[in-house]
Amino acid sequence: MSTQRLFKRLYSKTIADYPVYPQVHQQLQPRPAIPKTKSPETKKALELLDSGKNFYATFELKQRPYHAALNDIIITMRMNDLKIGDVIELDRIREIGNESFVLKGNPYILPDYCTLKAVVVEHASAKEIERKHWKKSGLTKYVRNQTHHTILRLSEIKINKD
Repeated sequence: MSTQRLFKRLYSKTIADYPVYPQVHQQLQPRPAIPKTKSPETKKALELLDSGKNFYATFELKQRPYHAALNDIIITMRMNDLKIGDVIELDRIREIGNESFVLKGNPYILPDYCTLKAVVVEHASAKEIERKHWKKSGLTKYVRNQTHHTILRLSEIKINKD
């Protein structure tokens, strides 16, 4: 099929040929406001969670989930804006718990309920990967790839009861 025929088939209708559908406007429901004070049930749950030891957290960092406990090392993709020794606060916490209780977010836990802090330990780069790539013409080409990482240590997991 020639390109002129294909063009005519694709673009033969004008805007007037298409049916007009009435637009239905729906009222958007406002999101429920986040309460500024914690309910008694939430306070009780946070106290139960804080009574245990050996906390762990599941959180997102650069759109990737991580599962870590206190003083664990987290290796993530390079974060150029951080320097060694910087402390960052992680606010996208999906789940926090101990051996007895778990608090899950929907999708995230409110930052008022708990605090996660991590310290930048190192900016590392992996060993350079080199592979040979042969083209059909018979030339040999070396492709080199080196990945860069930021290494963090989870320094604080704190439950905010008040």
